[in-house]
Amino acid sequence: MQKISEVINQFVSANELTDAINLQQIKQIWQEDFPNTISQNISVTNLKNSILYLHTSSSAWRKEILLRKIEIINKINLKLASEIISDLTI
Repeated sequence: MQKISEVINQFVSANELTDAINLQQIKQIWQEDFPNTISQNISVTNLKNSILYLHTSSSAWRKEILLRKIEIINKINLKLASEIISDLTI
């Protein structure tokens, strides 16, 4: 007999839900752990193949994200306790 956690993990993997679940966790981290000025002007839109996709309200915010890229990736991965994000794009 399988444990329920094993069954859930198999279901998640079989239905390719891992990125969707991680995306929801990242969106929550984005709202809670990043300053309001950032979270109000930059939104998390997608996560695919370990690449986090962001949308900005202006080119100035785009430059800000590019300057803080490694810091953002490390902060989110640390909160998730896993290397979920390897890169981000805007």
